[in-house]
Amino acid sequence: MEVTDGQKKEKLQLIFLALAAGFIFDYLFYDKEPGISYPVYVLVLLCLFWWGTRQTISVKKSFGWFVLIPVFLLASAFAIYSNPVLLALNFLLIPVLLAAHTILASNNNISWSDLSIIGHIVRRAVPLTFENFPKPFIFLAEQLKPKESGRGMPTVKKVAAGLLICVPILLIVLPLLSSADMVFNHYLNNFSRFWEFIDLRPAARHGLIILLVFVYLFSYTWSFYSKPPQAAARAEAKQAAFDPVIVLTVLIVINLVYIFFSIIQFSYLYGGQGHLLPAGFTYAEYARRGFFELVAVAVINLSILLGSIKYVEKKSRGADLAVRCCLGLLVLFSLNMLFSAHFKMSLYEEASGLTYLRVFVHYFMAMLFVYFVIALGRVWLERIPVIKAYIVIALAFYTVLNFINVDRIIVRSNIDRYVRTGEIDIDYLRTLSYDAIPDMVRLSEDNNQEISRQVKDYLLQEKQRLSKAEPWQSFNYSRYKAKVALEKSGGEN
Repeated sequence: MEVTDGQKKEKLQLIFLALAAGFIFDYLFYDKEPGISYPVYVLVLLCLFWWGTRQTISVKKSFGWFVLIPVFLLASAFAIYSNPVLLALNFLLIPVLLAAHTILASNNNISWSDLSIIGHIVRRAVPLTFENFPKPFIFLAEQLKPKESGRGMPTVKKVAAGLLICVPILLIVLPLLSSADMVFNHYLNNFSRFWEFIDLRPAARHGLIILLVFVYLFSYTWSFYSKPPQAAARAEAKQAAFDPVIVLTVLIVINLVYIFFSIIQFSYLYGGQGHLLPAGFTYAEYARRGFFELVAVAVINLSILLGSIKYVEKKSRGADLAVRCCLGLLVLFSLNMLFSAHFKMSLYEEASGLTYLRVFVHYFMAMLFVYFVIALGRVWLERIPVIKAYIVIALAFYTVLNFINVDRIIVRSNIDRYVRTGEIDIDYLRTLSYDAIPDMVRLSEDNNQEISRQVKDYLLQEKQRLSKAEPWQSFNYSRYKAKVALEKSGGEN
């Protein structure tokens, strides 16, 4: 099959764009901390994909375009905040969301709320891309291959043949000329030593990075030039169904256990120290333990709830109503467990302070609360799309988490606790990111000399670290604010 000039032009354009993206990647990220460079490169990738495939695939209106909202917000977090945990998660999540965007926006036959989307992303990013790795080199070889014109040897081959003929001649002539003239010999020897002063290792590293990025981006984009893989036809199999009597029995037993548990919670936990605990227990120990277990039980309840909604067989109106009522009770007991876990966690934080893990657990419990409310609505209104709602809420919650400035919340909470109790863990606060430094400055002038000394030592170290010049690609507003705060405070002992 003959390749048209238009197809050749498309291949060359895509090769050029992918190669440019490889050079830009090297320029933005090599030996530099990600900062403003990350959102810039996200734009580069989107331009590469949509310009490179503009003649091949038509843009579809789909959820894939909504995905770009969290993509850009999470990418911008690299230029605004410096929380290491969230940035590490973003570094892994953003490529997945970009792949989901390209797949969904170019193919309306794929459902974004189906677990099969994970398989589409993996298949597109790994086997379909890897099988195209040789393509850019094959295409370049095709372009360099001379056309059959019948005019004998092409010019390029003639030049190459002439150079090869020169090699044996020069191997004989150059030694003779060196022996004939001492000055010529001197310059020839110096020219050979010139290569001793050239270090090719940095160029090799840059070249390898550019090559790998170029090949992968070209191969991924080229995978959309072929017909997208069709989802395997699903056989009309009968959906597994649970008997409502069995499910109702399970729900009643579980709810009875949760009723007894809730009575204990209300009498001892929420009732306070006025209620006597069994021998060997203290109120402080009782109140501050068990929040992770309660969250785990809430997750199990959510799984039971969703499974019952989807798989319970509807035999009679009475049985269906009874199951719905039991599921409603299960939601209420689960909400009580979430509140209990939140209450226990708050008591534990009052005693030990706030940390990354405790903030994330609180946030996860808030998301679970919203999930249970939606599930309760789904128990009574079947038209509510639970899975779609859960995906959107999860993306929204995680995106917002990136912008509430977790480190500032932690340091301010711990300083407020220090004012109330006189206790603070400086060693932990030193592990926080640059987001915490502007508030840490408050402790440098504390009346407690030991606290003041530890904080000043830490601020001085950070000031020295931030005093180093950084390229514009690594600009981060969090580091900039920390640097300004340290310069205003002096950052000295």
